[in-house]
Amino acid sequence: MAPINLGTNVLPDVDAEIAEAPAGAAILAGQDVYIDATDGKVKLLSTAITAANIKLAGVALNSAPTVGQPVKVQYGGKVKGTATLAVGAPYFASDTAGSVGLESDNLTGDNIHFLGVADTTTSIKLHPFVSGVAKA
Repeated sequence: MAPINLGTNVLPDVDAEIAEAPAGAAILAGQDVYIDATDGKVKLLSTAITAANIKLAGVALNSAPTVGQPVKVQYGGKVKGTATLAVGAPYFASDTAGSVGLESDNLTGDNIHFLGVADTTTSIKLHPFVSGVAKA
């Protein structure tokens, strides 16, 4: 499967867990992101990012076209209004920064970052887990 962006129309559900931090790069709503453990800024998540760099992982709820603008990061609960997903499929960070993919898309050496499971075709239950493990 090709990596996908969850889409810019994402919305938190009532059970959402949300943090806010300044953007460390240009961010679009719906991209999977992390808060950098070193500088506290929101950056695009990918399989190239190691667990040591990640304070918190999740999905950007708003766009921040320039560095320093505030970004709301949903790191738990249901996020609605996503691109079309496969119900019951677990989604992970992909090689393409800011996009999600399936576990089968992970390659040897990729850092495995679980994001959540699609509970409908347009929502995902987030429960990010940064494993600290690279695929063998």
